[in-house]
Amino acid sequence: MLRTKKTLAIVAVAAAGIAGAVVSAAPASAGTGDCGVRAQCGWEHADYNGEVGYFLQATTVGSYWNDRVSSISNTAGRSFRNHNDINYLGDYWTSTPKNAASSGKYGNLSYIGYNDKLSSLR
Repeated sequence: MLRTKKTLAIVAVAAAGIAGAVVSAAPASAGTGDCGVRAQCGWEHADYNGEVGYFLQATTVGSYWNDRVSSISNTAGRSFRNHNDINYLGDYWTSTPKNAASSGKYGNLSYIGYNDKLSSLR
């Protein structure tokens, strides 16, 4: 069952990459921060728990994910500016990707003052 969910999530992410959309899926590997794809993934709860959204490119996160993200894992291979407001406005913080110098993981955004504030990223 878990393998099926992960496979479906990867297929959905690939399809969204073509369409340029934000994709939501069933809960991912809870607590690990591993989203399994090249994207910036955002979880609705701290410590990578709950539902996960896959953010593939610069986007406004949409009404479903707006102000809901509490933890992030960036495996996209690039940094993202995470804005508090839509259209890349308002305060922002930069998430660095997973690489030799960074884990790319942000398990509790409240530690940096950005819990439930993500509205757009680029």
